[in-house]
Amino acid sequence: MNATLPSRHAKDTGKSTVADQFATMSLRDLIDHIVSTHHAMLRLQMPRALKLLEESGAHRSPRSATLAALGDVLRPMWQEMKAHIVREEQVVFPAIVLLDHARSRPGIHDGKIDEVIEDLDHDHELARDAQKLIRDLTNGFEKPPDADQAYCTLMNTLASLDADLSEHTRLEDQVLFPKARQAEAEWVRCR
Repeated sequence: MNATLPSRHAKDTGKSTVADQFATMSLRDLIDHIVSTHHAMLRLQMPRALKLLEESGAHRSPRSATLAALGDVLRPMWQEMKAHIVREEQVVFPAIVLLDHARSRPGIHDGKIDEVIEDLDHDHELARDAQKLIRDLTNGFEKPPDADQAYCTLMNTLASLDADLSEHTRLEDQVLFPKARQAEAEWVRCR
């Protein structure tokens, strides 16, 4: 399932949205989707983008300054993202999955999901800032007529990463995290 989520500012048309479709999934299924689709995409495409960035910068180009600035954004962004997805997969997501089992197994959850996911909201904001900067630096992933193949492929890869990362963070921010908080609130009421 690789459907696109509506933007944060999408109007409510009364029609079922992808967010509604994801809202019916269990926490475990949401997490499995995020890991297998979005984390896999990041792990594959971000190193590819960095390699293409090096290839594009290997020859003198009128875009050398843009490529250098992109490198200054992409390299630390990837370091942060690697740490972020490991933290999600090893700490946050397992804590959320415990919510699926908390009612039937007392003592399995400690009731602090907000503390577990709090830093992720900040990470998502930083990622959105980096995405905006990359879009600005590339004029919306523009491919000038004189651009070489490596540069064009880099722009396509960055555009694809941007779209996937936007969908990824919206899915977590608008569906997974609220759903986890709601499950915890229900767990607390039922204790």
